[in-house]
Amino acid sequence: PKGAIEPARRKLYLVSAVVCAMGTFFTFSRSGWLSLGICYSLLPIVRWPKIIPYYALTVGVIGAVMVETGLAEFLYTTVKNFNASSVDFRWMEDQVAIQGFFASPIIGQGVQGTTKFFNAFNLQVHNSYLQILAEMGLVGVTVFAIMFFWMTGRLAERLMHATHQYDRDWLIGLCFCLGITMVQGFFTLFLWIRYTWFIMALLETAILVS
Repeated sequence: PKGAIEPARRKLYLVSAVVCAMGTFFTFSRSGWLSLGICYSLLPIVRWPKIIPYYALTVGVIGAVMVETGLAEFLYTTVKNFNASSVDFRWMEDQVAIQGFFASPIIGQGVQGTTKFFNAFNLQVHNSYLQILAEMGLVGVTVFAIMFFWMTGRLAERLMHATHQYDRDWLIGLCFCLGITMVQGFFTLFLWIRYTWFIMALLETAILVS
């Protein structure tokens, strides 16, 4: 929050955010670009809520112009062509996951079971949500949904009742971290990596502290 830390440290944080964003850009991770772009585009709404109508109108106009002029399709095609074979291959893996789910919709194929289910490539599905669906079925989806709504509900309650602006901003910042991870989860695997559960631990800590 403004006033809670000195200007020099605020500038350091801003520079750090820009450096990390540039690092993501140079990895040429398309899912990283998308997740970071979506979440960064929401920052003005959080920081300056009074501009929401004007900001939404501006974004809408820019989006409409990009669609009508063909610029949006051009950008999509350009980014996809960085490694089009990878995109097509991942769609094939997603189809394997969907077939695996329908073959065992209640308990799924088991952890990493999709690597053996009609899967000539022996690779995992590159979509964390389809991974849960295919490997753990409706039981797993239900468990993860309960955990997600339980945590986000408590986060919302803390955001509305935080007694200090500093606590509120920490919670908002961690929500952006969670949002970036969840968007990227549509294109990559985050279910079993430590980073995901580290974010969950940070969120739980922030909830308890605030």
